[in-house]
Amino acid sequence: MAETLDEFAARLAREGGAGVFLERLRRHLIKVSLRAEAGAKVNVVQRFKSMGGLVNSIEGKVAKSDGDLAVVLSAKKPYARIQEQGGTIRPRSRQWLAQPVGPARTRAGRNRRTSPRQFPGLFFRMSKHAGKALLMDSASGQVYFVLHKSITLKGRHYLEDALKVAAGELPGDLAELVQVLEKPA
Repeated sequence: MAETLDEFAARLAREGGAGVFLERLRRHLIKVSLRAEAGAKVNVVQRFKSMGGLVNSIEGKVAKSDGDLAVVLSAKKPYARIQEQGGTIRPRSRQWLAQPVGPARTRAGRNRRTSPRQFPGLFFRMSKHAGKALLMDSASGQVYFVLHKSITLKGRHYLEDALKVAAGELPGDLAELVQVLEKPA
């Protein structure tokens, strides 16, 4: 037999009140936030070649907003938003974005040096593709960098997908919480 709202409130008061209920709820939400954080970190490892800094910046927590509890998942790197949502990257202080290829690139896909200017003997050549150019070695003709006016990234949704999975587990957690409260005294 289901109890009425008044009966539930009376039982809640006998068992320690709403404060106990909210504390138990907060503990369950902390578990959900930790699962979401772990899931987001797994998503980054699976979806990106090398993003160790991004993985280490992901944080899940429970925050209070207008009296409500909320699970918050965030990443603290400046490039986290564009990797999550997608968007267009344009150069800030130069004309071109330099993408390392061939000998200028490490196995992880990073630039071997901090700037294309640190590679002596490279020359500039316009590409057949609009908005692109090449930096090539003058001796061998090998391409070291592809230069772009802009690059558009698709969103990888590593945070959003982790929150969806964690939220899918939340009804089970809430049912478990209610079962704890509904045990007879």
